[in-house]
Amino acid sequence: MLATMRLGEGPRNIVLVHGFMGSGRNLAGLARRWMAEDPSLSFLLPDLPGHGTSPPLAEGADLSTLARAVLDTARASGIDGPLEIVGHSLGAGSVSPLPSSSRGASVRSPSWTSRRARSRPGPRAPRY
Repeated sequence: MLATMRLGEGPRNIVLVHGFMGSGRNLAGLARRWMAEDPSLSFLLPDLPGHGTSPPLAEGADLSTLARAVLDTARASGIDGPLEIVGHSLGAGSVSPLPSSSRGASVRSPSWTSRRARSRPGPRAPRY
């Protein structure tokens, strides 16, 4: 089982999955703001394998390995029935192998960016 943080006590369970080199704690502020808007929410914030305080990533692991670890951790944490999984960066990629019908999970995996929006539209200069 992965290391986790639980926030909220609402009946609608959402698993927030962090990006590369992050941990579940990185998304705690987002979860708190989201709960302030909708108190029916409850959040599980796991640390992916090899991140935060979770066990190291197994040799040969792939996105399916990460997806299974997230889903198994959600179930072992007592989340039964429908849940939503929302990921950022690697977190979105790690849950993308989960089919929406996987073990009763209702899965969403959008990705959002952590980069600041530019103030002016137009082409961005290449970075080398």
